[in-house]
Amino acid sequence: MKIAYFDCFSGASGDMIIGALLDAGMPFPALQKSLKKLHLKPTIKIRRSKTERCGLMGTGFSLAAADKHLSYNQMTSIIKRSALSSRIKSDSLKIMARLMAAEKRVHHGSHKGIIEFAELGSIDTIVDITGAVSGMESLGIDKIYLSPLPLSGGTIKNHHGIYPVPGPAAMELLKGFEVFRSPLQSELVTPTGAAILTTLGRPAERMPNMKIERAGYGAGTTEIPNQPNMLRVLIGEAAPKTDSDTAWVLETNIDNATGQVIGYLMERLLAAGALDAVAIPVQMKKSRPGTLVQVLCDPDNVNRMERIIFAETPTLGIRRYQVQRTKLYREAGSIKTPYGPIRCKVGSLDGKPAGSPALMRGKPTLLVPEYEDCRKAAQKHKVPLRAILSIFQ
Repeated sequence: MKIAYFDCFSGASGDMIIGALLDAGMPFPALQKSLKKLHLKPTIKIRRSKTERCGLMGTGFSLAAADKHLSYNQMTSIIKRSALSSRIKSDSLKIMARLMAAEKRVHHGSHKGIIEFAELGSIDTIVDITGAVSGMESLGIDKIYLSPLPLSGGTIKNHHGIYPVPGPAAMELLKGFEVFRSPLQSELVTPTGAAILTTLGRPAERMPNMKIERAGYGAGTTEIPNQPNMLRVLIGEAAPKTDSDTAWVLETNIDNATGQVIGYLMERLLAAGALDAVAIPVQMKKSRPGTLVQVLCDPDNVNRMERIIFAETPTLGIRRYQVQRTKLYREAGSIKTPYGPIRCKVGSLDGKPAGSPALMRGKPTLLVPEYEDCRKAAQKHKVPLRAILSIFQ
């Protein structure tokens, strides 16, 4: 699986994303051909250039187009009527929808029943979004990760007045993603850049394990003192999963939370990507009964899990430590039974068995049926649940 990691040490904008993809090997003629499929009038002219920022060379991307304001409906209509591939259309429209929702949330902007973008209703926005998505497809990228993003200071001026940096729409789009404070007084993360990356990508506290094949630098339009105004993208093959890995255990003792609070906490942790979460009854100091909350998670998810625990419980501290896991080779499959097909998880001790799927050829080390399938089959055929489960024993 080919993945891309966007290292946003100096922020991100639409043109920086395209510049980084061009620098990483996206053919410029392919980008030109893709953008022609938008059938824009008048015909747009795009430009790439080798650009230096603080001694680092990268690729700049720019567009010469008429400054024409468009409504959200007009912009989405252009994408829908284009000759772009279905994947590019779908991803571009998802980005546009999130951008519109953020603008609407912070500006409540509508005019005669047609939702308008406060500052982004232009050809530039369409080109940045569809160009970035086209680049992802051109380079064969399957999954996108992004680093924490910098929140700078200062102000920007638009037709409403003077706003703080980052702009309200960009801040709205960054909800749920990790950020860090930058001392710079300049707009580093634009709404379009935030919309593209947060729609297509997932946050990563550190670079995922990968075999790097390409690296690209997209240049921003302004110079930043003592720091290259660049967006770096690293592209390569995801490291293959092995039979062992490293995970983190987070745990805390709680003696002043109700059962409802603990139960809700478990639901939130699992929904947010915890590998496992348990609540264990314990006897605490002064003979008080309490609960040991223990969470197992990937390294990239530690910060998110801790924030949920602090938000949902009255704990004052969380212990964390790394653990090594040994895992069976895992495969998903389905097996035919007298009660219909039942989905299963298959575990094998010595790698993938000969044949595919594993449960159909040879004997797996472990065969675990999906509980919900078994429950539905038992209800449908009016038999005890154990009659379904006994098939897999």
